[in-house]
Amino acid sequence: MFFVQIPKWKRTKNREIKQESSWENKFFRLYKEIQVILKIFLKKSKN
Repeated sequence: MFFVQIPKWKRTKNREIKQESSWENKFFRLYKEIQVILKIFLKKSKN
C-alpha cells in the first residue's frame, strides 16, 4: 500500500541511489583489498 503512494520520481531516485551504492560498495571492497595487499607487502619488505 505504502509503496503505491510513493511518487515516480522518488522511486527512480531510490533506484539511482541503489545503483550508486552498489558501485560504491564494489569500489570500497576493492580499496580494502588493496589496503590488505599493501599491508602484507609492507610487512614482507620490512622483514
